[in-house]
Order: sequence, then structure tokens, then C-alpha cells
Amino acid sequence: MIRSVHRPQSALPRAIAISVVIALSLVSLWNNSRSIDGVRYFWLDDDQMISMRYARNLIEGHGLVYNPGERVEGYTNFLWTLVMALVHLLPVTDATASLVVRLLNCGLTILVLWQSERLLLEFRPRARMATPLLLALLVLSHDLLFWSVHGFETTLITLLFVSVVLRIFQEADAGAPRVATFVSMGFLPLIRSDGFHLLAALALLALGLAKDKRRTGWLSLLACALPLAHLAFRRSYYGNWGPNTYYLKVVGIALETRLTSGALYYLDVLARYCVALPLAILGAVRGRDRRRGLLLAGFALSSGYAIWVGGDVFMGSRFVAHFVPVLFVLACSAVDSFTIRGRAAPAVAGALLAVSIAVDFCARVLGPFPSVFQDENGAPAASLVASLLVLRHSRADARIAVHAAGIVPYFSHRYAVDWLGKTDPHVARLPPHDDHIGHNRYDPEYSLGCGVDLVALAWLPPGLSRCTPRDRQSIGGAAPPWVRAMYLSPTFQREFCNHAIELNDAVPIYVRASAPEARSLEHWAPPAVSR
Repeated sequence: MIRSVHRPQSALPRAIAISVVIALSLVSLWNNSRSIDGVRYFWLDDDQMISMRYARNLIEGHGLVYNPGERVEGYTNFLWTLVMALVHLLPVTDATASLVVRLLNCGLTILVLWQSERLLLEFRPRARMATPLLLALLVLSHDLLFWSVHGFETTLITLLFVSVVLRIFQEADAGAPRVATFVSMGFLPLIRSDGFHLLAALALLALGLAKDKRRTGWLSLLACALPLAHLAFRRSYYGNWGPNTYYLKVVGIALETRLTSGALYYLDVLARYCVALPLAILGAVRGRDRRRGLLLAGFALSSGYAIWVGGDVFMGSRFVAHFVPVLFVLACSAVDSFTIRGRAAPAVAGALLAVSIAVDFCARVLGPFPSVFQDENGAPAASLVASLLVLRHSRADARIAVHAAGIVPYFSHRYAVDWLGKTDPHVARLPPHDDHIGHNRYDPEYSLGCGVDLVALAWLPPGLSRCTPRDRQSIGGAAPPWVRAMYLSPTFQREFCNHAIELNDAVPIYVRASAPEARSLEHWAPPAVSR
């Protein structure tokens, strides 16, 4: 068994870093929960709650499906969804299942700190200033913490990526590449379906450092076995070669549109790492270390993928977040290697690096961005209250149309029609309405024609339940295009207006006039909600 001769030594900085991660995770945990009628409910990001619905349906015997009886791959995180399924095997309720996932991600984040510190020692075995600097950068990294505290699979991908990089370094030094390392690489596209570029980046690193390139080449091909097996499963189970979101967000979107969107997305990435990336490149140039150059080549590969697909609908750098700890390692080791004028140069460079990440963290927390403390994707608190109202006051076989397809369907246990198409193959293949990738395909008349009894309209301005001419005019630019399209659709105007539940704490719920629920709206009593 190959073991590194380098071991992390700085116990105090590590203990402080772990304490900060735990503290931030607990604050986020509290902020992203509500007490409703005396029961505290926890949630993840709305998109992750879609995966939670798949996971619970699997455990309940319905299969890996969003709605029982319909096979649509509306998730892109196969292995993470299976992890969520394991969580649902525990003695947890709907209210506490997300709590377990959040705590699990907190533990994975602490392991990322540990593995990143070990990776740093591969470059600077006697690193002193670099180690506490690295840990400080990691605990101030919005791209490490945001995805962790809100339940994304990104943390697991990051941990696996950093761990495999470390193993490749150790095995290259020993001249003994191991099968287990390359099998581990093969799990990346199973954690997230677009992880093939991560697999390619690691294979490039392994081949570039290998003494026995023939054996390493064969092992790299072996790493593709698991993704190919998953591809065969997808084709046989769902009937498609790609997840439904691939057709929704990539197929049929003009290349020029995707590249423009991707370039704007990547400009934000460059702005966030405007000090770390140049330092990493400078370290590669000065050190003439093949490992650094190969790692940066892998980063360029992931960056090119992010631009080609049009970036991400989420604020932040999710498509390159797996590389952030490695980027910090390269930057910190470069800072530690500066020798100009004694310790003045590394101190100045380290301070600039730390300040740049701290400023970005504060901007993401205090500015108009989803932050580690509060994620507003899908209006989660209001959606939770709405879902419990639906659960308590609607028929078990009632159908609800949603555009935030996670929290309301998960907690309400109702058949859900996702009119933005994440779980609807028909909508996913419609022509796009605009350039807002991920939210630009919808057909309200089709969706409402799927037997819908209820409609949850997050981000709709309050007080529009009567759908008067003034209401229709006032909605204008006050709501996103996909919400406005549903509200102004003829069927909605004709059959859902004047039958609504509008509470201060809940997403507005509109009821079809012919549905039994329309005759009992006065009994939809608001629950007691508190922080």
C-alpha cells in the first residue's frame, strides 16, 4: 500500500478551520429551517429536493422516479441520489431527512480540508505559512461552503477529485499506479452526469506523470467502465442516452447563445479567483513542475466545458468548484516558495490572496446572492408552508403544477407537473422562449392540461388572485417570464382565478374551479410558523 511520507502537522489551524466549518454549517442549518405547528422542518436547495423525492420514491418501492409510474431522469446526480436514498432508510421523517444530508456534507467538507492539507505537503513538505493560509482560504471559500451547506453533490465530487489527485501523485512517485485509484475516477460521472471532463482531467494528470504509460493508459480506459455501465442503465431504465436536463438545457440551444452565456459565467469565475489563479500559474512557470502544469490543464478543460454548455443557472462556480481546493493549494505553495526580500514577498502575496477570497465571501453573503446562510432558490420557506397546506387540505390524488419542482412536491407527497420541464420530457424538448438557459422552455396550456388541480406560483406578486385587467397589467416585469406565462395563460385565467390561498408565509396556491378543493378553501387554516 502506498503511503505519503508527508503528514499534516498544524493541529491548531486545522482545529480552528474545522470549528469554523461546523459553526457556519450550524448557522445555515438553523436559517434553512422553520418550526411549523411545533415541528421543525429542514430543507435543502430546491433542486436537491428533487433528488430527495427520487430517493424517497426508490425506498418506498416506486423506483428511481419523480412521479410513480413515470420514468424520467430529472436528476443529474445518480450516486448522490442513492446516498439520499440510504438516508431515507434511517429512522427519519420528511422534516429531518434533509438535516441528515446537511450533516453528512459537513463531514465531507472537513475531509476536503484534510485532503487539501495533505495535497499541499506534496508540493511544500515543510510548509509553514502556506498551511494556515490554505485552511483560511478554504473556510472562506463560497464555492466550498455554499454547495456543502445546501446539500449539493458538489462536496462529494470535490472530495473525490482532491483525493484522487493525491493518490496519482503518490503512485507516480512510486511508479505503481493502482486499479482502485482509476476505479475511483470512474465514480465521478456517476456522482454528476457531466463529470466526464473531471475523469478526462485526472486521466491526463495520471498519463502525464506515469512512468509506465502503457499500463496507465489501460487503467484510464478501465476507469470508463462504471460510466459506461451507468449509461447502459440509463438507456434501459429511462429510454434515453442523456438525463432529461441535458435535453432541457443543451439540446436545441444555439451554440452562440450557449457560448455567450458561458463566457459571462466564466468571467465571474475569473473575477472570484483573480489573485489565486495568477499565483497558481506563476508557481507553475517558476517551479517548472509538470504536476502543476497538468493540473492547470485539467482546470482549463473543465473551464472549457463550463463555457461550452452555457454556464450554470446557479450563482457561483459550481462547474469548477471541484478544482478550488487544488487551485488554492497551487497558489499557497507558490506563495510559500517566494524568497524575494526575506519573508516580505510571501507575506504580501499571501495577504492579497486571503483578502481577495475574504472580499468575495463577504460580497456573496452580504450582496444580492444566494449565500451560505440563506438559499432562496424556489422561495423555500414559503414553499414549505404551501406544501404542508396542500398535504393537509387536498386529496391524496390531487395534482399540482410547480416551477420550483423540489420542496413543494417532496413535502406535499402529491403528483407534480413541472412546467419548466426538469422532469417532463415533452417540455424539455420544446423550442426555447429566450436565452435564459434552464428556465426558457415551458407551455402552460400543455402543463395545465395534464390533469392539474392546483398551481403553486412562487415569485408571484401578492394580491393578484382575481386576475383582473389591472392584475394582468401589473404583473408585467414583476415576475419571472415563466411565472408570468403561467399566470397569463388562458386556461389559468379561466379556471384558476378567484380560487386562491394567499397567506403571508406561503407561496400562493391557485385551485382549479372544478376541483373539490375549490369548495373548501375557507378551511385551509394557516399553520403556526416560527423561526
